[in-house]
Amino acid sequence: METFLPLIRKLLVLGVWVYVGYQMLPAARSTDRNGFMWYFVGLFAFYIPFLLIAFMPPVLMLIAMKNGMEIPSSFFNAVGIVAFFLGVSAGFACLNRAKTAALVRPKR
Repeated sequence: METFLPLIRKLLVLGVWVYVGYQMLPAARSTDRNGFMWYFVGLFAFYIPFLLIAFMPPVLMLIAMKNGMEIPSSFFNAVGIVAFFLGVSAGFACLNRAKTAALVRPKR
């Protein structure tokens, strides 16, 4: 199973990239906007909240552990799993906002 984890991680990342393209490119092209630019806006809209929410609590706990604080591994794992799913949820919510921004016609 440990040999498949890097492959699963790469497939998840590739899946997110494809999903962002599936959401953003048709929305951008429906209003004659640059699809590539809006694809990257969608990637940033997903990954920035994901990184802030999903990785900040475990990183802070690792820093606390380095400075001598003892954190049980079960608590560390639970916080990591909850933070990951909250980060994914926040990323998809921000991606949805970026998609609606791409669909809106610019005022002339």
